[in-house]
Formats: sequence, structure tokens, C-alpha cells
Amino acid sequence: MFTCKWRAVTARILIAVFAGNPVLMAAHGIERAGSRAEENILTVEQRQAQAATTVQSQPMQLASGQQAVLRRSANGTLVIDIVTPTAKGVSHNKFSQFNVTPSGVILNNSQAPAQSVIGGWVDGNRRLTAGTAKLILAEVTSNSRSNLLGFTEVFGDSAEFVLANPNGITCDGCGFINTPRVMLTTGRPDMQDGNLVGIDVAGGDITITGAGLNASNVDKFDILTRAMQLNAALYARDLSIRTGPNYYDYQSLENQTSSSAVDDSKDYEFALDASQLGAMYANRISLIGTEAGLGVRSEGLITSTSDLTLTADGRLQLKDTIANGELQIASASSSTEITGTAYGNNVQITTDKQLTNQGVIAAENDLQISADSTVTSEQSVIQGNTVSLTANDVSNSGVINSNRLSVITNSLTNAGQIQAQNMLVNADTLRQKKGVIYQTSVDGGLQLNSTDIAVEEGYVVSNGSAQITAAETLDNKGVWFAAGNTEIAASDLNNQGVLQFGNNALLTTESVNNNSGQVIHNGAGALSVIANDSVTNVSGQIVANSNVGIATQNLDNGHGIVSVDGQLSILSDRLTNGEAGVITAGLLQVDTATLSNGENARLEGIYANLGADSFENLGTLLTVGTNGQSLQLTTDELTNRGVIESHGEWLMLSDLTLDNRYGQIIQQGTDGLALSVLGDLANNGGDIYSAGDLHINSANVDNTQGAIQAKQALKIATRQVINQKGQISSDADLDIHALSVRNTEGLIAAKNAQVTAAELINTGTLSATEQLALAVTDITNDALLYSDASLAIDTDTFTNTGTVAASDVAVTGFDLLENSGRIESDRGNYQGQQLLNTDTGVLVNADTGAETLVLDVAQLTNQGVLHNSSDSMSLGGDLRNSGQLIHAGSGQLLLGNQGTIDNSGGRIASAGDVRIENSVNGAGSVYAKQSMTLARSNGTLVNNSELYTEGTMQVSSALNNQGGSLLSDGTLTIDTQGDVTNSGQIQGQALQLQANTLNNDNGVLTSTGSAATLIDTAQLSNRDGVIQATNDRMTLRTRSGELDNQQGLIQSIGVLALETD
Repeated sequence: MFTCKWRAVTARILIAVFAGNPVLMAAHGIERAGSRAEENILTVEQRQAQAATTVQSQPMQLASGQQAVLRRSANGTLVIDIVTPTAKGVSHNKFSQFNVTPSGVILNNSQAPAQSVIGGWVDGNRRLTAGTAKLILAEVTSNSRSNLLGFTEVFGDSAEFVLANPNGITCDGCGFINTPRVMLTTGRPDMQDGNLVGIDVAGGDITITGAGLNASNVDKFDILTRAMQLNAALYARDLSIRTGPNYYDYQSLENQTSSSAVDDSKDYEFALDASQLGAMYANRISLIGTEAGLGVRSEGLITSTSDLTLTADGRLQLKDTIANGELQIASASSSTEITGTAYGNNVQITTDKQLTNQGVIAAENDLQISADSTVTSEQSVIQGNTVSLTANDVSNSGVINSNRLSVITNSLTNAGQIQAQNMLVNADTLRQKKGVIYQTSVDGGLQLNSTDIAVEEGYVVSNGSAQITAAETLDNKGVWFAAGNTEIAASDLNNQGVLQFGNNALLTTESVNNNSGQVIHNGAGALSVIANDSVTNVSGQIVANSNVGIATQNLDNGHGIVSVDGQLSILSDRLTNGEAGVITAGLLQVDTATLSNGENARLEGIYANLGADSFENLGTLLTVGTNGQSLQLTTDELTNRGVIESHGEWLMLSDLTLDNRYGQIIQQGTDGLALSVLGDLANNGGDIYSAGDLHINSANVDNTQGAIQAKQALKIATRQVINQKGQISSDADLDIHALSVRNTEGLIAAKNAQVTAAELINTGTLSATEQLALAVTDITNDALLYSDASLAIDTDTFTNTGTVAASDVAVTGFDLLENSGRIESDRGNYQGQQLLNTDTGVLVNADTGAETLVLDVAQLTNQGVLHNSSDSMSLGGDLRNSGQLIHAGSGQLLLGNQGTIDNSGGRIASAGDVRIENSVNGAGSVYAKQSMTLARSNGTLVNNSELYTEGTMQVSSALNNQGGSLLSDGTLTIDTQGDVTNSGQIQGQALQLQANTLNNDNGVLTSTGSAATLIDTAQLSNRDGVIQATNDRMTLRTRSGELDNQQGLIQSIGVLALETD
């Protein structure tokens, strides 16, 4: 990821390693000087000519012994016999000019002659009879600048050397021999009691140019000046540079404000100005600039094998600044710019204003950067084992790399790479424009504390733990990946990018806006979201492979996706899974006041436990778990316009109001569905289905154009069932308990169905494949009551204008059964008070077995068609027949045994025998295919109808045939102890009549066959009557001898025999 950047880092660190070796860097300086020799202002010859006026001793008018003596060594090198030192060991030498030629100069601090390093044999200094100097001070008192073009050798005993020239010093190839300490200064020495106590700098500058300065053999090298120019290499061990008009303590170099007037004759922009040719190589460097407004510009290399301190009041412009020890860079009142490499074991950079890094700032251990204004890192590197950045503003487009990183700022803007094993950022505003913030170690951590965090693009990555705090807003449009335990706290969290977590993650906020964003959790821990106000996930994604918890007042998931492989727990005042939203989990737990699932939205889980004061579902609620109650839904108010589907063993919805209009409740588990509804169940256009049992308990059930279906038992307990154009069905048993059942053009069907109600109004279909049982006070059927097997109806009032059909039909307990429709059965059993089969009514019994139709009613009124195919048939009460009563069986039709017979305008027919045990009233007809028997056990059988049989007719009771007809195609036998009265017609092929008396006034007795006719009676009256026979013989026997035939006709084609006892 950081390949190019790290190449730059490596290159610059290599520079630091080489810089730590003064020999290598010296060679580097010599090479640079040689390659750019054409840029030197003065040639060696010019410099020699410039120094031709050798060092001259200023004429002294002081006490004797205070002037140095000039002479030559054996090889012609200039030798200065220094003045006698003070009791403190200071040799104070004053010069009008002090210049060193390329051949060098010897400061004679030897009492005896000896061999020098640069001058050969040198005599001893006779001024040192009291002892040699410990410090040699060379002070230039004129206005002449010093030019040092060669080496200065302290000959004899080693001593410190100080060159003080307020006019300035130029070093071009200078160096020093046999001295532990050298100081070049443009200040004036402060001698007190024979001791050098301080230097007072008011002006002047020191320039290192050309061949540079070599003090690598000097333990301590000091430069005290107002300003310094570095255009060549400077080599030293312990290098101290102090710039600015101050008074400096000689021993400590501590400064205080000078009492001297500052030299304003020359303006300086920088306290130290180093060109590209300028370089410093030392074991230790301390560079402090004190003059207000003046900074340091270094376009070259400043390197120390130990510590390096660079301090200035003004602006710092540094290229390569390298220390193997401590590196300290400070600008007291201005900015700092690094264009190369700033490197040290420990690095501290302090700047009052802006720090601009265009190179590499690196530390082996600790790196501390402090800027009162801003830190700008552009296409650059900041690296250290521990990095601390403190600034008003931090702007990074490069690389910041550390094991432990701390950023304290008002504003952090990152467009580059910030990475650390441990990272702490405290910023009022954190802005990630692009690039990456990368916490690298699983054992480390990331801590971001800010008022506002904005990740506009790029990446924020943490492999260890992460703690993110935004007092106001966290905006993310980039990619945020946290592999370790993560805590994010913000007033408002806006994510239109990616938030990805690999372990436990806690988001605490007032509101979460994840519109079009992604929150991904793919670790072993859990994701927890606590938003006091709202979580908005419109068109967003919250995806996890483990557990997720969301606690908020309002959760809006319109067109969004919340997908959790593990447990998803939502605690809210309002959960809105808006249009096309998806919330899915292994275990979905919701506790909310208001739950809304919009159109085309989905709430899904292997298991789900939903609790809400009110739930409006326009989408899909689905659980696919098959164990136990995979869907637990607890709510006071359920409005379902979508689909609620459970695959668990059972589903219970209890103690709720349920509006399922145009909705679907589907229970796929085999144990069943239980609905316990407070108030009415509205299922208009809805669908309630259970693959197992289905139990419904409610005040009223409105299933208009709806469907209530169960694979197993279906039980409904309610006050009223309205099934208008709806369907209520079970593949097993159906049990409805209600005050009123209104099946208007609907379907109620089951294998076995039982309806217990006060009222049943059916204009649809109520059916069973096996048993249909209705225990209903009042039944009105205008459509179909049907069973493949049995239909049992226990009712007070049954009004049928539709169809009732079953193999076995039993209608019992009724006060009134009024049939204006069709009742069909193989076997029928009707027990009640009054059965009214109106003129449009059809009652059919198709089974031909014996007594398969039982009509045990107090009164049967048949105005329509009553058709019975059973072998025999009987009526249990009064018969009022003005329609057709047809017995198609071959057995007996029994009439009148339990009540009266009124056959006014009716037709009674039997394919078998007819037995009549009561009077037949009305002008109807009774037909028997085989035979007919009239036998009233007591009293006289009165007939007003036409009684006709194709077989024989037997009358065994007193008979009053008032305008009726007794017709037989066989033998008609009347054998009674009572009287026979006929004002109608009695006719048979053979006529046998035995009675107490026969009154045939206005009647007709006819025998049409060939068999003999016998009329045997005690008394016979045939006034205006007809007695005739077409057979060979008719016998009239009157046992009393009374025969009244006034205007009557007694006729026989054959023999007519009149007999009397």
C-alpha cells in the first residue's frame, strides 16, 4: 500500500545513517565543494592575496607585555607569540586585523622550542615564563573582517581559542589544531579579573564558505554571532551556534539581553542561512537563534552523530537535519519548513506557527511535533517509534508512520496516510479527504476524539481496539474498517460510505444516518448501535455475520437492508421498515411501541420475537425455523396488509386487535396457528392459513372475500362470522361456535364440519367431505349445504331456498323446516314439528334401502316435490300435500299412521305399496304401483282424493269416499265392519266389498274385470248412484234385505244376483 512512500523513507534514513559518520560526510562535503568549485567567489590565489597583509599586531599603548609578537617558523609559517596569560590563564591578544592564509597560523603557547604540526620547528614563547595559557583570546579591535583560509594551530600546551571580531568572520578552509575548544564570535569579550566571563554580541556575521570549516578534531566548537551564512561544509564534534544580539556566558553559553546597542547597519533575514553547499557535520549540534524575527534557512545538510538542537525565533527552512541522538528544532515565533530529512534518535520540533513538511521527519524512538498554528505534511513522511503531533491545525497529504502516534490538534485534515500500531487523535475537527488512517497492530489501538469527524473518501483502518468519539458529528463517505473491539460515540453519525467491523463494535450516538451507506460486521463479536434519537437506513445496508443490537427511538429502513446471520435485537419507540426495506436475521428480536413494515418490505428470520404496541404490516414477515414457535409476535394492535408467514411448529397471536384485510397470515408448521383477538377479526380480502390446526377466538370474524384455511382442525369461537364471498375451510375438522354465521356467497368446507350458532345464513357453500353437523337455532340456506357423507342439522328453524345435499341428511329438533330449494340425500332423517316443502321445494332421498327416509315430523307440508327411493317410507305426523310426494321404492309407503292427511291438489305416488291409515283430505291423488291398503284403526277413513293402484287395493276400515276415487287395476277389496259411504268413484278389475252398510248415493262402484263382483252389506243405498260390473256375475247381498236404488243404476253385463238373508 505504501511502497512508493516507504522507498522515500528508506532513502532518507540511509542519508541519516551516512550522516552519522563524520568521515563519510566530510568526503561528501569535499565532493560537493569540488563539483561546484566554479561557484566559489574567490580562488585560492585570490584568498591568498586577500590575506597577504598577514596578521598585524595593533600598536599597543598599553602596559608592556600586552602585545603579541609576530614571527615565522622554520618553514615560514606565521607564528604569533601570545601575550602573557593572566593569573586565570587567559592570554588576551588584540589585533587590528586577524586573517589566516591557506598556509595557516601558529599560536605559540610553548615555553620551549619544539616541532609544530604546520610550521615545522618553532622557538618557545619567552612571554610564558609564568606558565602557558589555558585560553587564547584573539580580539580584533578595528573594523576589519577576519578571513580564515587555513588552519590555526595552538603550539605547545593545548588551550582554548577564541576569535572575537565584531566586524565578522569568514571561514574558507579553516581548521584548528591542538585546542579542546574553539569559539568564533562577532561579539566583544567581557574580561573580568583576568578571566573571560562572557561575550557581548551586537552585530556582525560569520560566513562558512568555499572549503568550509573543519573542527572535527576539536572537542567543543562554538559560534556566537548575530547571523551566520553557511555555504560550505562545517565539521565539528560538539558544535554550539548562538545567533542574535545577546550577552552570552562563556562557559554555559546561556544568554541574556545585551546592554549594548544593536548594530542596525545591516539587516538580516535569517540568523542562519545555509545554501545547498552548506552543511554541518558534528557529533553534537546546538543551534539557538535568539533575535526576534530571524530564523534559519538551510538548503544543505546539518548532521550530528549525537544530539542536535536548532532553535530560532523566526522562520526555519530546513532541508536535511540529522542526528543520531536527540534532535530538537524550535521556532519561537514563526513557522518551520522541512524539505529534506529531519532525523534523530528522539526528535522534538516546536514551532510557533506552521510546520510544513515536504520531506521526511523521522525518529528512531520518540518524535514530538508541536505547532501553535498548523502542521502541513505534503507528499512527505513523518515517522517514529512514538510520534506526538500537537498543533492548532494538522494537514497531511504524505505519510505519518509510528508504533505509537498521538495527534493533538484543533483540526486534522488527512489526504495521505497516517498509520501506527497505537494511535491517539484529539482534534476538534478531523477531516479525511482521501488516503488512509491505518492502525496496524492487533495488539494496539486507535483512539479518535473530536467534535466533528468527516471522512470524505479514503480509508480508516484499525486492526486492534478502536475508540472513536465525536462530540457532534461523524460523517463517513469513505471506507472504515475496524478489526478489533470498537467503540464509536458521536452526537450524529452520518455514513454514506462503509463502516466495517471485525469484532465487538459499539456505536453510541444521538442519531445514525446510514442512508445509502454500509455498516458491515463480519467478525466473531457483536455490533451494538445505541442512538437516543433515530437510526435512518434508507437505501443503506447493515450486514453482520454474528449478533447485532440496535436501541433507538426511531428506526427507518426504507429501501434499506439489515441482514444479520446471528441475533438481531431492536429496541425502539418506532420501527419503520419502509417500502422495499429488508430486515433479516437468524434470530430477530424487536421490542418497539410502533412497528411498521412497508410495501414490498421484508422482516425475516429463522426465528423472530417481535413485541410492539401496534404493528402495521404491508410487506412480508417471515420465519423459516421449524422448531417450536419460530415466530413470537406480541402486540396490542395488528394491522396486516401484507404477509405474515411462520414455518415453526406453531404460531400464537393472542390478546390483540387484528385487522387482516387484504393480508395473509400463513402458518406452515404442523402444530398450528392460534388467534386470540380482542374485538373483531377483520379478514376482508385476507388469507389466514395453517398447515396444522387453526384456532380463532374473537368477538366477530369478518371474512368478506377472504380465506381462512387449515390443513388440520379449524376452530372458530366468536359472536358473528361474516363470510361474504370468502372461504373458511379445513382439510380435517372444522368447528365454528358463534351466535351468527353469515356465509354470503362464500365457502365453508371441511372434512368434518360442525357449526354451533344461534343463526346461520348461508347463501354460499357449506360443505364437508365426511360429516357436516349444524347445531343452529335458525338456519337460512339460499345456496348449498353439502356433505359427501352425512349432514346432521339440529335447529329450531330451517329455511332452505338453496340446496342441501348429503349421503345422509338428518334434520332434527326443528319447529319449522321450510324448504323452497332442494334437499337431497341417500338417506334422510327429519325429526321436528313442521316440515314445509314449498311449491319450489324438492326433497329427494335416493337410497333404496329399507326406511332410509325418516319423516318424523308433527306436520309435513309438501307443496313441491318430495321424492323418496327407499324401500319403505312412513310419515310421522300430519301430512299437508299439495305437491308431489313420490315414493320410488318397492316397499311400502305408509301414510296417516301418525297424523292426518291433507292431499289438496297434491300427488302422492309409490312404486311399491301404499298403506293409508287415516283420512285423505283434498282433491289430490295417491298412486301405488303395486297395491294400496286403507286401514284406519278407529273411526271412518274419509277420502277426497283420487286413490289409484295398478295392483290390488284393500280397505279394512269404515270408509267415506266423499267425491274421491278409489281405483285399482287389480282386485279392490273393502272388508270392514263399519260403514262405507261413497259419493265418489270406487273401481277395480274385481270388486269385493263387505261392510256393515253401503251408501253409494251419487257414487259409482265399478268392477271392470272378468272376475265376479261381490257386494255384501247389511244395508245398501244407491240413490242416484251407479253400481256396475263388466264381468260375468255380480252379487249384491243385503243381509237385512234393505236396498234403496231410487234413480240409481245397478248393472251387470253378466249375471246380476241380488241376495238377502
